[in-house]
Amino acid sequence: MNRDKRARLVVLIVFGLVAAAQLAVPLALIGREEANLRGGELWRFRIVPFDPYDAFRGRYLQFQMLDIDLLALPAVEYAPFEEGDELCGLLALDDRGFGFLRAVLPWEERSEGEACLKLQYLGDGMVQPPFDRYYINQARAKAIDQAFSSSWDTTCWIEVRLSDGRGTIQNFWINDEPVD
Repeated sequence: MNRDKRARLVVLIVFGLVAAAQLAVPLALIGREEANLRGGELWRFRIVPFDPYDAFRGRYLQFQMLDIDLLALPAVEYAPFEEGDELCGLLALDDRGFGFLRAVLPWEERSEGEACLKLQYLGDGMVQPPFDRYYINQARAKAIDQAFSSSWDTTCWIEVRLSDGRGTIQNFWINDEPVD
């Protein structure tokens, strides 16, 4: 085999490996989310949504999770954390079946069998949950936004499947009506 053919073969092999890696990463992420939807434990969280628009990502409902707040916990329930620390937010259910944060501990100290949501500590008692947006059908975005903003007593929540601290949003609800 002459030198040019060998160089082309090497280029094709490298190209094939790079292409395979580029396909493997998103497929692994999608597989993890799908496994979470099939086997994760179902939780409901109350939220306050608003409807932003992004030219590249389209319409999505961005939201703030209610009841996932370090500042609402008694001081004895959590130790001071460093900004960027990963935390295990231990969850419990209220009398209406919605999840709330009952305590936090360092991610490494979590134990098997406890309902735990992986959080990132942002500093000043603030945490970032693993999700804060729900992508919606462009055609339904305006109607959903109007349904949410039509009344002050609108109740919104998300259904989340949790597995090993990671959550995948299954559905978004406005006043007992599923969005999808």
